Amino acid sequence: MILVYAITLGMSSGVAGLFARQALGEQGYVPGLTPGVMVACGVAAVYAGLQLLYVGAIRFCWPTKTNSALFFECLSHGAALLFIAYFAHINLASAVMRLFDIAGLIPRSENADWQSIRFLAILTALNTPLYLVAFLAIHSSIKVVGFYAILRSPAGPRAWNVMWIVAALPLILIGGLLCKAWLGSVEEARPRAPENSEVFRAGTAYASARALPEGSVLTVNATATLGNVLKFACANPPDIALEDELEVAYLTVEMRGETTAQYNGPVELSEDGWSYFSVPADKVPRKMDSCQVRWSTEKESKWRKAVGVLPVLTSERKLLVAGPNVCSAPSDESAPSIVMIVFDGLGSDRVSSMGSVKETTPNLDRLAESALTYPFTYTPAPESAAACMTLLTGVSPLRHGFLGAQSGPLPETYKTLAEALRAERYATAAFTEGEKWGDLAHGNGFERGFDLYDDGYAEGTQASVTQADQKATATGSQQTLQKAGDWIGAHGDARFFAFVRVSELRDPQTRAKYAAAGDTTSAAATTAYNTAIQQLDRSVAGLVARAKAASPDKKICVVISSARGSYLADTTVLADWTLRVPFILAAPGVAPAKRNELASLEDVASTIAKYLHVTLAPLASTADLINAPIAREPISMVGNPLVLSVRNANMRLVWSTQREPFTMRSAGLPATAALYDLRKSKPGAMFDISRNNPQTTKNWTDKLDQYFMMQCEGWQADATVAK
Repeated sequence: MILVYAITLGMSSGVAGLFARQALGEQGYVPGLTPGVMVACGVAAVYAGLQLLYVGAIRFCWPTKTNSALFFECLSHGAALLFIAYFAHINLASAVMRLFDIAGLIPRSENADWQSIRFLAILTALNTPLYLVAFLAIHSSIKVVGFYAILRSPAGPRAWNVMWIVAALPLILIGGLLCKAWLGSVEEARPRAPENSEVFRAGTAYASARALPEGSVLTVNATATLGNVLKFACANPPDIALEDELEVAYLTVEMRGETTAQYNGPVELSEDGWSYFSVPADKVPRKMDSCQVRWSTEKESKWRKAVGVLPVLTSERKLLVAGPNVCSAPSDESAPSIVMIVFDGLGSDRVSSMGSVKETTPNLDRLAESALTYPFTYTPAPESAAACMTLLTGVSPLRHGFLGAQSGPLPETYKTLAEALRAERYATAAFTEGEKWGDLAHGNGFERGFDLYDDGYAEGTQASVTQADQKATATGSQQTLQKAGDWIGAHGDARFFAFVRVSELRDPQTRAKYAAAGDTTSAAATTAYNTAIQQLDRSVAGLVARAKAASPDKKICVVISSARGSYLADTTVLADWTLRVPFILAAPGVAPAKRNELASLEDVASTIAKYLHVTLAPLASTADLINAPIAREPISMVGNPLVLSVRNANMRLVWSTQREPFTMRSAGLPATAALYDLRKSKPGAMFDISRNNPQTTKNWTDKLDQYFMMQCEGWQADATVAK
C-alpha cells in the first residue's frame, strides 16, 4: 500500500504543480520557461511535503499497525485528475451553469436570458478558482473519511511514523526555495520604470514625467503627511499609434510611512493633453516617506492585492506619468490658492473703472469693487516676456534677462513665484500662448517652478465670434482660459497657483473678428480693440468663477494685470498710455481700496509673496502694496540701444543711453533727455520741456544712469567670466 501511496502522491503532486504553473501563467506570473519549471516543481514539492506531513502528524498522534487506512489517502490524491479537464480548457463554469439551470436555481423572467449571460460571465471569470475549490472539496472529503479510518485502526508503534515527518520536511524546504527563486525571477522579468523623468509634451502642455511600461513599479521618495494630497498627470506617449491610444488606465499608488496605505482608481485619458489623478488627503498615511506607482489597462483584482505579488505584464504599452506632486489641501488655516491673469495689451485707459469712457470691462469692474486696485501701475517694459518675468520674479528686466532680443536665461540667483509656491506645496501651472509669439515658450526659463506648462495657442478661423459660438468652439485666448479652468477644476482639492497670459489683444486679425461680432457699423481699429476687450472680460470672468467654485469656501486670491497698454498702430512705445496698466488684487483679508499711488509691476511678486508668506530672491522688490505702499518713480525701458523712462505723478523723462542692455557696449554718446509735463500731454501732443527744467532733467538722467549700471552688474560679471 505504501508503494501505491507513493505512486499516487507523485502523480497528484505533479498534476498540482502543472495546474499551478498554468493558472499562474494565465495571470502573468510565469514570465518564461525557467520560472515555469520553478513554480511547477516548487508547488509539487510543497504539495507532496504537506501530504506526507499530514499523514505523519495524524499517525504520530494516532499510531496504527497497518497501512490500510492509506487507501483513502490514495483516493484523495486521485482528486487531482480533475485538473486534466482544466488542462483541456474545459469551462467548468458552463457545467455549473447547466446544473444550476436543471436544479431551477436560475430565476425565469423577462430578463432571464440577460441574467443567465451575466451569471455565466461571472462564473467564467472564476473558472480557475472553481477548479481549485472543486479539487479541495473532493480531496478534503476523502481525507475526512481516511481520518476516521485511522482512528478505527488497531494501535501500533509511534516511532516509525516519525519517518513520514522526516521525509516531508526536505520536500517542503526544497519547494519553498524553488518558489522563492520563482518569485525572484518574476521581479527580475518585470518591466523597469525609468529612474529619471524627462520633459514630455501632451497636446500643447509640457510636464516632467516618466514613460512607465505597463506592469512596472515606480518607487519614488516623497514625503507627505496629514493634510497633503498626491497629484499625478497622465497621458498617452506622443509617438503612440492612434489605434493604440488608451482611453482609460488604472493607477495604483502604494504609500509607505508609519503605516502603509493603497489607493487606486481609473484615469480617463484625454485625446490631446494631460489627465489628472489625485490621492485624497484622507488616504495619505501619516509621515509618508515613499510611494510606489503602477498602472494597468484593467482594474486590479482584489485577490492580487491580497497575494501581494504583482504579475509580469508584457503588453509593451507605456503611459506617461508625471508626479507625484505633494500638495497641501486647502484648510481654514492655510493660505489661499492664487490665479494670476495677465492681459497682453490692456491699458488702464481701457478699463472702465480706471479711465475708459466706454463700458469695456463690466466684469473686471465688479471684481475691482471688492478688491485692492492700483490704476497707476506701470510696466517695466512694454514687452510681454519682460513684463511677465518681472511679474514672476519681482526684479527688473535688466536683471532677469528678458528684454528685446535677449531671452534669458533667468539666472539661478533669482527665484520665480512659481518656485517659491511649489516649495510650499502648491500645485502650479502656466498657460502662456507663448508658442505663437515666441516669447513665453517652453524652454526659455518661464517654465521654472511650474508642474505643467502650456504654451499653445489655438488660432481662430471664424469670420466672427459670438458669445454662443465661444461656448461651442473655443479658439484663441478663449481656449487658453478654458484649459486653465479645466486644470483648476482638477486641482480644487489642493492649493494651486495658475498663471495665465492672454494675448489676443496684440493680434490684429483676432481683433478684427471681434469687431465683426460687435459693432458692425464701424471698422475702426479702436472699435475692434474695445470689442475684443469686452469679449475677454467675459471669458476672464468665467475663469474667475470656475476658480472660486473649485476652491473650498471660495478662498481664492485673484491677481489681474497687463504686460503693456494698447497695441494700436498710433501708440508710441514709451508713451504713458502704453506703459500704464491695471493692477487688481482680490483676496481674502485684503480690504477693498482704490489707491492712486504710482506702482510698478516689480512690486506685484513681492506683494503676493508677503501675503502668502513665501520668500523670493534677495534682489527682488520688497514692496508691499497691501500694507505699506511706497512712493514710486516707476522706470520703464525698451530697445537696443536702451531707452529708459522715469516718471512721477506730474512729469516723465525719456533718455536714450546709447548703450546695449546687459553688455553696456556703447553705440555713441548718450542722447539728450526729453522731459514731459504729463498734465499737458496727450496722444499726438507731447512737448519737451527739458530746456526749461535743466536741474530736474539732470537729476533724473543721473538716476537712470546709476540704475542702469546697478541693474546690469550681474550680467557684466558673467561677461567678464566668459572672456
